Amino acid sequence: MQRKYSKLLETPPHGPSCGLIKSKCIFVKQLSKLKEDQERGYSGSLGPVKSFQGDAFFASFVNEPMTARGILEESGRIRGNGEIIAFGDIHGDFLALLGVLRAAECIDDHAHWKPRDSKPKRCVVQLGDMLDRAGRGNASTDTSHMAREEINIIEYLHCLNIEANTFGERVLTLSGNHELYALRSAVDPAVAERWGRYVSPATTQPLAGRDRKDVLSSPGALRYFAMHRPLMAVSSTGWLFAHGDVPIAALLTFQKSHTRLLRYIRSHTVLTCAEAVVGAVNLLWACHVLEIGGDTTMTKIISPMLPDDERTKGFKSELSPFALAVCTCRTLATMGKPEGIACDCSANVDSVGNALSLDWTISGGIALGHTVNANISTSCNGRLQLLDIGMSEAFAGFNTTGKVAYLRVSANQTTYHGS
Repeated sequence: MQRKYSKLLETPPHGPSCGLIKSKCIFVKQLSKLKEDQERGYSGSLGPVKSFQGDAFFASFVNEPMTARGILEESGRIRGNGEIIAFGDIHGDFLALLGVLRAAECIDDHAHWKPRDSKPKRCVVQLGDMLDRAGRGNASTDTSHMAREEINIIEYLHCLNIEANTFGERVLTLSGNHELYALRSAVDPAVAERWGRYVSPATTQPLAGRDRKDVLSSPGALRYFAMHRPLMAVSSTGWLFAHGDVPIAALLTFQKSHTRLLRYIRSHTVLTCAEAVVGAVNLLWACHVLEIGGDTTMTKIISPMLPDDERTKGFKSELSPFALAVCTCRTLATMGKPEGIACDCSANVDSVGNALSLDWTISGGIALGHTVNANISTSCNGRLQLLDIGMSEAFAGFNTTGKVAYLRVSANQTTYHGS
């Protein structure tokens, strides 16, 4: 059904797509303008993005220096930030993304970073599944939906991070199962066929004239995801961030089977135990993403420290088991539910902290997305935070009001659920 955007623009401040969610309604006109510009063949602009580049944006990463040390010390390591803002899955919904960032007072009404010079520096963490199932398609009624919406979101967040950096702050976006399967489907028809029930028809990227899968399979896009979209992150205050799960059994197996790699990381860097494990997982993710495009450079670099099976087989067709569990499983999310495991914090959540030498009696915990809840769900005295509330229009039947929500961890380690 073709939307009549001119009519929408005549009904400020609340359009039919944003309901009464003020932080979203602020951006209806701006996203409508971006959509119209791109449909006419122009690049469009929004906030810190002066001109959306599409293919050219990803191409800029082809020659960007990439080292194992850089991935270890930068991608998933959060230090020097007094406050953390975290939120769950966006699934290709630009309006929901802007809405939650505005609600958390991270951006202003023009989608620019909103600095807080006199307060603790912030780090924003988005927990993966920024991509949807190949775009929300024609079922979308949201004014933010456009052919290049997912690519626009990626480019916007990258530029927002650059803008935040100028104020000593940061925007970090993780990868989830949708990123994993989108990248694999883009280069492997067999994976695309198995994942076909989740994938809507190919979406052409205006200006480039190429399908989404062609854009995501480009060398620049793969290097971007390898370097800038890790699977896990950990803060110096003990907060662990991942998309789907941190199953204790898989974590212990990973630590045991990757002793050489972890020992090497600890002896050649100043990373803590938790940072070394998170860094190792992110290294294996980078190897996998690069290998599906035929680049084995990173795997060869760390190969001497890998277990025998990973050293001989590589990661082209299969991600390391613990890394895969991090973005696909739901062990912790089902604790205490009828279909889940017993809600035993000591055997599950606390054991993760102990395995990573994180003292959660003082501060910290685990924040996850992936599993949709009506509201932000917590357990284990707040040490487990489930942040996916189905903010995307893709979950309109679940989150009927279109609300947004986020977790704020303050400088003194108190937590607050904002919406």
